[in-house]
Amino acid sequence: MHGSSSDAAFPASLNQERVLLARELTRRRNGAEAAPSHLRLGLRLRGPLDVHALGKTLNEIVRRHAALRVAFFPNLQLPPAEWEQRFSRFRRTGVFEPGLFQQLVLQHQDISIQKIDLGESGQEAAIEATVRSEDRRPFDDGKFERMRASLLRLGDHDHVLVLVLDHLVSDLWCLPLIGREVRRLYACFADSDCSLPADPPLSFPEFAMREKLTAATGGFDRAVNYWRDQWARFGSARVSLGDLRNSSATPGAGSGAFPSVSLRFDESDSEKVRSLARNHRISLFTVFLAAFSVVLAKHTGRSVVAIWGHFANRTEPETRDMVGWLANSHILGVDLSDNPRGDALLGQVQRVVAGALSWQALPLSHLWRALRCGPRFAGITVLMDFNSLPRDLAEPRKSGGLEISPFILPQATTPRLSLLGVHVLDEGNRLSVTARFPKSKFKPESIAGLIEELKHVALKLALRSGARAFELAGIAPTSLGATREENEMDEFVVLDATLIPEAAEPCEESKDEPTIPAPFV
Repeated sequence: MHGSSSDAAFPASLNQERVLLARELTRRRNGAEAAPSHLRLGLRLRGPLDVHALGKTLNEIVRRHAALRVAFFPNLQLPPAEWEQRFSRFRRTGVFEPGLFQQLVLQHQDISIQKIDLGESGQEAAIEATVRSEDRRPFDDGKFERMRASLLRLGDHDHVLVLVLDHLVSDLWCLPLIGREVRRLYACFADSDCSLPADPPLSFPEFAMREKLTAATGGFDRAVNYWRDQWARFGSARVSLGDLRNSSATPGAGSGAFPSVSLRFDESDSEKVRSLARNHRISLFTVFLAAFSVVLAKHTGRSVVAIWGHFANRTEPETRDMVGWLANSHILGVDLSDNPRGDALLGQVQRVVAGALSWQALPLSHLWRALRCGPRFAGITVLMDFNSLPRDLAEPRKSGGLEISPFILPQATTPRLSLLGVHVLDEGNRLSVTARFPKSKFKPESIAGLIEELKHVALKLALRSGARAFELAGIAPTSLGATREENEMDEFVVLDATLIPEAAEPCEESKDEPTIPAPFV
């Protein structure tokens, strides 16, 4: 792949194809492009900078990762009439037949660096303005550019490198990978005395081809069975805006703005939560998911709750150093009906997380197709994820005479995820929780209260893991009901009634165009 002498065509991955279809639907429905979806990485460069070596570094990263030099086109092997027929089915149901798009990999692509001198005053505002401008600039699906670079000059020996990646070819797990490669490759090109690292064994376009083959040959069947069971149990328990009784919605106030609120655990409280995880041999994510499920039960009045989680889908050695959009989203359901003790709750959530990790490779779009149904999404979705700050990137490090360290960029104007997202970060010696939310739907003080409760319940779990779940959040057991519906299948719309398996529950044909949820676009 890396040494190919000519451009090569590959199928788009299932995630990519879903986004490309949603974008085409937006064009036809609104006559305008969909909002850009980007990922961004900021690096502080202190010391004498060799701009030529930096350029060679970024070009080498693009060469190493084919995902950064692809363009997307409709599959020309499909007759136009068949393509439109398949698109019409997606427009009607939200479910698609794979093979509508392909990605063409360019053999060679150089990246240009936009150089901006910020002057000596107002640098913080200038950085924010530059980043905001990049946020608003979409990538063209039909051009071979999937990463842009800006070099912001703060002083003679002080710069910020801003890398913007198209979410079509990247996910959050790519950012620390690219940060490490910038450090390592810059040292090689600046000093000219080290050998370049070996290329990744697998490119993302090759991964997409393998994924399509797995889907076509039944390789996802066991994963489909697992997630079908999870949807049967928890599909109707998904928490959305309308379920949060204390959301303090203020429709129309600052529509489109997605602020955030954060809190940090001090070192003592962080250690209490870590100790709980160690003693129960569970992950920190499991602890926070258990605590969050109790908080959501309190705020929804339901004893069964489900939220979305992101999964890296990098379980195989050849995918760990790959730039690409591998991450998948799945529901995580927790049943508090019997008011379990904290220990039992942690055990249940650990089994939920372990199952999700075991079957994380299944793309949602394949699940909908396998079930012959697509979900109706309504309201704001709730998601929780967990990340650890990479230890090797947390501290400044010399590379080729240059000190390279992470640089926190201003928040995106339009987030990748249009939802209430709760993000837990392990900073090393401390833990922190950040919630991103739509300002048009929530008051900041309401969300601040929500994550304060999350912290409170997590600490109570750490100190009193034998206490009952409802006691941890001050819930009266009689105040909770079950899920919205006994059977979640009314949340689905049929793809083709003749293709529904006999064991499947009947679905209703949707008369409206599907709403494609931003978290999964």
